[in-house]
Amino acid sequence: MSQYYNPPTLFRAPVSVRKMVKILQDPAIFASIAAITVVGSVAKGYIGPTRVLDQHTTKEFKLQAITPINHNTSIYRFSLPRQDDVLGLPTGQHIVLTANINGKEVSRSYTPITSDEEKGYFELLIKNYPNGALTQHISKMKVGDKIGVRGPK
Repeated sequence: MSQYYNPPTLFRAPVSVRKMVKILQDPAIFASIAAITVVGSVAKGYIGPTRVLDQHTTKEFKLQAITPINHNTSIYRFSLPRQDDVLGLPTGQHIVLTANINGKEVSRSYTPITSDEEKGYFELLIKNYPNGALTQHISKMKVGDKIGVRGPK
């Protein structure tokens, strides 16, 4: 017995593996499989959902629904531009909400409670603080109003 490891040869492989290797050795078949893989990958990139966030540009999103949780906390659902869009927020990141309040731009960071796979909307769980400039503004928003969002931060 040899003291060094001898990897198994192709001749010891199961018949199905040997047949597959023989098929893949044909250059035409190998090239076809490679082309299909590349085309499929490119198509998936174009067909996949559009990520709407931009780290450097503030975009406006319309308030779609408000779900009260208690006397000072609500879930705010904002619609994305199209039903098949996703927010595009990596795990562990947050977005920045921006509003013009009394002539001043006020911004605060929030983490959506919806997953990045949710299409067409994102939700924020927001507690309304009595002295919070942005939370007071958000708590007075009506369905159909818009707020600025950028990210990820």
